[in-house]
Amino acid sequence: VFFPFAYLWRHYLELELKALLLATVEYVGEGNLPKHPHHRIADYWAELVPHLEQCADYEGNKESLEIVDKVIREFAAYDPDSFTFRYPTAKDGTPTMKPVPRAVSLRGLHDAMTVVADHLESVHADFWEHIAFRAHRDRKYPDGWYDMHGPSRPCE
Repeated sequence: VFFPFAYLWRHYLELELKALLLATVEYVGEGNLPKHPHHRIADYWAELVPHLEQCADYEGNKESLEIVDKVIREFAAYDPDSFTFRYPTAKDGTPTMKPVPRAVSLRGLHDAMTVVADHLESVHADFWEHIAFRAHRDRKYPDGWYDMHGPSRPCE
């Protein structure tokens, strides 16, 4: 039961990190999306953290960022390339499934991942809200003048 359950959460992390990276690159206008997408969540997280750390909203969320960081690092250490939870062996035949620690609680894993998911999805939604506002503002005021009382920017 552990491997398929952990795989689904790991896959969720990979998809959410890719989507969040896309949103931050779109919003900030810096950075590049990988030309050759891969499955290494640690790499996506390393690219994403600098964007998140420059966001004003993160001043009050350092603890949440640390929790997300810890969870992503644990998943990446156990399954760096998205093979461990999916396949019993690598392409060369070596076993990929590591022994499951006896202390793993599926309920605890699910609860921790729910906290991580809530955090990542709220940040993701915040970026897209600001991107949509900026697009609306630019259409409404094409000459560059706009109401300075609109939503605050997620990043300074």
